[in-house]
Amino acid sequence: MLQAREQPGYNTRQLTRPPREGSGRRSAVPRQSAAAVEETGEHAARLAWPTKLFLVSLFIPWLVTLGGTTFTVSRLVLLVLAVPLLIKWIKLAATSFKATDGLLIGYVGWAALCLFFAHGADEAMRSAGLLFAETLPPYMLARVYIRSLADLRAVLKFLFYALCALAAFAVYESITGKNIVGNVFAMVLPTFPLETLEMRAGIWRAQSVFEHSIHLGVFAASLLPFLLLLPQGKSMMMRVAGPAASLLATFLSLSSGPIAVAAAQIVLVAWDRIARRNPYRWTIVLLGLAAIYVVLALASKRSVVEIYITYFTFSQQSSWYRMAIWTYTSASVATHPWFGIGFADWARPNWMYSTIDIYWMVQAVRYGLPGAALLILAYLASIVDAVRARTFDPDIQLARTAYVVSMVGFFIGGLTVHFWGAIGVYFMFMLGAGSWMSDASRETVRIPRRAATAGGA
Repeated sequence: MLQAREQPGYNTRQLTRPPREGSGRRSAVPRQSAAAVEETGEHAARLAWPTKLFLVSLFIPWLVTLGGTTFTVSRLVLLVLAVPLLIKWIKLAATSFKATDGLLIGYVGWAALCLFFAHGADEAMRSAGLLFAETLPPYMLARVYIRSLADLRAVLKFLFYALCALAAFAVYESITGKNIVGNVFAMVLPTFPLETLEMRAGIWRAQSVFEHSIHLGVFAASLLPFLLLLPQGKSMMMRVAGPAASLLATFLSLSSGPIAVAAAQIVLVAWDRIARRNPYRWTIVLLGLAAIYVVLALASKRSVVEIYITYFTFSQQSSWYRMAIWTYTSASVATHPWFGIGFADWARPNWMYSTIDIYWMVQAVRYGLPGAALLILAYLASIVDAVRARTFDPDIQLARTAYVVSMVGFFIGGLTVHFWGAIGVYFMFMLGAGSWMSDASRETVRIPRRAATAGGA
């Protein structure tokens, strides 16, 4: 992810590795990043229409019922795109197969088997079909259509404007308690419940167009590393607007999980910038986290996850309830470790709701430990793939750092919230949004002749 020895500005057409420090050697081609080349003239990337259609669908909260099954707009879009995306992905995987590809296919296949054992063939086909649509197509969409830094920037530009609009509406919602943008959509077609019902710290929790307030926070926080390291626009206002909108929307969700995610991401980005000349800076972080984990595990009677749940919540009542969720879902997994219970009701006291506010635990409860392991391994494989990418381009290095930090944020957020609906398919899309980095590291950067001539030899 973040090797300091990968010196910025060297052209891989001229060099396979950067010259030694102090050697006095200079590249015959002027220092020009791949991003600078890709985003000029005919190399500028635009959003492919399937990507644009999918991104737009994330912010439309309509519910459409077909054949007795209720679909979100994003789910319908993914079902329509599933076959074309599968064909394109097979062609891409023939030359660039990723471990994440195989693990996600294994996860969906295992989940289908678990649903068959839990509910029978008919229900398993319907539920597994929906799980397939919300897992593989969004991931494949990113794998197929994000193939360069310019493609990623085009996605980030779209999400930047969407985030700024959502943050503005969130301010109004937090002050008045009225979800104006959601209510406008509800005037056309049915939506999921959009009424803000909870107040914290004297203001209303903003929900915007998402299924829950915490999903607004997760979405906003996930973009923060990209907006900090790959700012949109050249003016100072545009550079500040992105991180400001992300932090504002994250805060207005009034959810402890996303706020903790944003704080952790800021610390990681700051550390990367401060210690960027240290080639072992991320090894230091990993060793430090491992040491903290060991100390907490040995010094406390509770698990590290339980400690996190206890202290990173807005109220003692919320902390206590999440601990109860962890306790009873852990018991369910211990009772059904291999195939889980599917969508059956998990054993708990009658005063507890059926929802499980821990994404990773939901996988274990529904699909057993193998299902949860396959998904977590797919998540880790996407990070490792990005980390192992070797590039001398400074902008791609920044994109790689932002991607990994954003993925770390998703893991932390998943400890306090379940990803479903729009945020669930968005997570899968982002899982595939960094796959191009390792492919780009195996290709040479071609700089147009006129660009090299203009810079001078």
